[in-house]
Amino acid sequence: MPRAPLTLCCLWLSLPLGVCLAHDSPEHVIEDLTRLMERDGRSAPHLYRRACEYRLLGRLEQAAEDLHASIALDAAYFPAHLELGRVQLRENRLAPALETARRAERLVDSPAEEGRVQMLQSEILLASGQTEAALRACDAACRAAPGEVDWRLQHSRLLGQLERHDERLAMLESAIEANPSVVLTIERVEAQLDAGLGTQALEEIERELANSRWRSSWLIRRARVHRQLDEPAAARRDLRTAVAEIDRRLHPERPDAMLLLDRAHAHVLLGRMDAAAADLEHARTAGADPWRLRRLQAEMTAAQPQ
Repeated sequence: MPRAPLTLCCLWLSLPLGVCLAHDSPEHVIEDLTRLMERDGRSAPHLYRRACEYRLLGRLEQAAEDLHASIALDAAYFPAHLELGRVQLRENRLAPALETARRAERLVDSPAEEGRVQMLQSEILLASGQTEAALRACDAACRAAPGEVDWRLQHSRLLGQLERHDERLAMLESAIEANPSVVLTIERVEAQLDAGLGTQALEEIERELANSRWRSSWLIRRARVHRQLDEPAAARRDLRTAVAEIDRRLHPERPDAMLLLDRAHAHVLLGRMDAAAADLEHARTAGADPWRLRRLQAEMTAAQPQ
């Protein structure tokens, strides 16, 4: 892919923040921004944008350095405070991250910005083990920006973690009524299963099994229903079929993290703890969803013989 010329990068930097070059790599954007600042001088937006690219590359120390410099140039520049909080969270510097997020909260200028800073606080509080506080911050974010499906998903997961099943299901019903998202519909099935209401989920599960090309995730969900109904043989059949499908789909060198997590879950339900542990570790190195990793690890621990 040919690089965008510097003139195009300059045009991009004149656009609102968040608009990016679709085909430029982070390394190329960093190079162009560096040359631009060498020519025209450093500015808070340019330093912030370079920091975003550094974070994408995992170069967190350089990202933090640019963000501190951005804030030094413009202490009221909200995006730099928010991004610094994200970098500090990635570095597991949770107390500084929370303080940065609270500084950013004092700078918000719109409901959208309020939602973003509340979600950052929720992520930091969850990483700190403060699940109730994380839920309150997530709820505030969802009220500030009701259309954010990913935030509703996190809201549901936090309620599930706290075993507030009735509240979780009511929230999802309301969210789906406002925004009939596939993601939220799947989450409602998960919430019903977690609440022990598998029979309520079964109609949706069977519909998806009849219409989906790839069935492993839905087979695992149906197996959970069978387990709730004390039908172990039917559960094992679905789980073995799911594992066989995932085995066929997994790329030997670049396995999909979600498929690894699904297979790990099937192994846990089949009692194959060594295989589940191997898949979990592989999924972790493949960049799997941290929430699902934690949940499966907890499920494995609970399933181990005492």
